[in-house]
Amino acid sequence: MARKVKSKKIKLSPELELSTDIIVKLMEKHSTEKSRIERLLDYYDGRNDIKDRVYKKENRPSNRISNPTASYLTNMLVGYTFGKGITYKTENPELLELITDVLNYNDVRDLDQALADNASICGYGVELQYVDEDGIPRMCVVPTEEIIIIYDNTLQENILYAIRYWDEEDILNPGQFTRYVEVYNKETIKYYTGDNSSISLVDEIPHLYGDVPVVVY
Repeated sequence: MARKVKSKKIKLSPELELSTDIIVKLMEKHSTEKSRIERLLDYYDGRNDIKDRVYKKENRPSNRISNPTASYLTNMLVGYTFGKGITYKTENPELLELITDVLNYNDVRDLDQALADNASICGYGVELQYVDEDGIPRMCVVPTEEIIIIYDNTLQENILYAIRYWDEEDILNPGQFTRYVEVYNKETIKYYTGDNSSISLVDEIPHLYGDVPVVVY
């Protein structure tokens, strides 16, 4: 009998509206994945568990060497695959010029490399698309540990929502943090603030993309 592989994707019904309570629960559910990603990032940066080892004998030599295997493998793979950059072609020269202008404005080679690094380290990378103050399409890499991708429960597994969240420490009150949350759907971006147990809606704006403006690689 074939073994059933459990999907790590978070899936919801397309009819379900995200309430603040559901968003908080999703962030709690994502904590396991967040911890996994942060551990992989530590491996890449050479922050291995051996550096935290405490010896019972104080006079024992502390030869705690971290082997940077993860960064070596990622740097070799990404450098080999994306060293020359991706080439974009089309039979429409005017369209190619427009695409090239947008890609160059977004420093697409650095963007592609950063996405490839994240995909190699974390298993996937996420690109967020938006329009800047000058009305120009922009693209950026979202830290993988800060993003939750919500899929529908159909066979197509379409992206329903993207939730970005992070904590910022109050500079005047060390130890106190505010959680910021952005929820992207096909029409709008909703902004929330709060903490890890409750959040409140602050603002909502349309993004005009006609779809959830994230790409998962």
